Amino acid sequence: MNLGPMHWLLGMEVKRDHAAQAISLSQKAYLSSIIAWFHLEDAPSISTPMEARAQLVQAENDTSTGPHVPYKEIIGSLMYAGKAMWPDIAFTVLALTQFTQDPARTHWEATKCIIRYLKGMRDLELTYGSSNTRIVRYTDANHASQYHRHSILGYAFLVNGGTVSWSSKKQSVVALYMTETEYMATTHTMKEALWLQ
Repeated sequence: MNLGPMHWLLGMEVKRDHAAQAISLSQKAYLSSIIAWFHLEDAPSISTPMEARAQLVQAENDTSTGPHVPYKEIIGSLMYAGKAMWPDIAFTVLALTQFTQDPARTHWEATKCIIRYLKGMRDLELTYGSSNTRIVRYTDANHASQYHRHSILGYAFLVNGGTVSWSSKKQSVVALYMTETEYMATTHTMKEALWLQ
């Protein structure tokens, strides 16, 4: 049975532009439901998902949020958004998942910052269909910027103008030098590049 053109897929709106040979994905409805669920409709949007050089740690003097705060639910919602089409929140969500057992007030506030960031970005769409069909790769790593001293590596791959694969991970070993960090990031990225090719 032919149901006609696809318009929705796993909470994402699918739009096709046959003239431009392009397809766009939008999570506006999904993000709007998260914003409403956590009562942030009136909260102002912000320009970044996390403050620069913020350290998300289990602080001794920070009070626990308690069992009444839906921290795991909000992290799960943000993980889906980050995996579906928002690579720019991947690092922040990764950092906040470490505190799902006993989140503090600062972690709860940080999750709300991500939602406020997505609130300002929800009209954006992920579009595929440029004339450039080759794979474009971006990769980077930061050396020991977090309290655990493990470097964070990240990459993004674009095909036809749209991002198709991205990652933000804490390296499993502590690198002694920035050069070592960059080599590990490049190795991790090239494994994905070979698979994509």
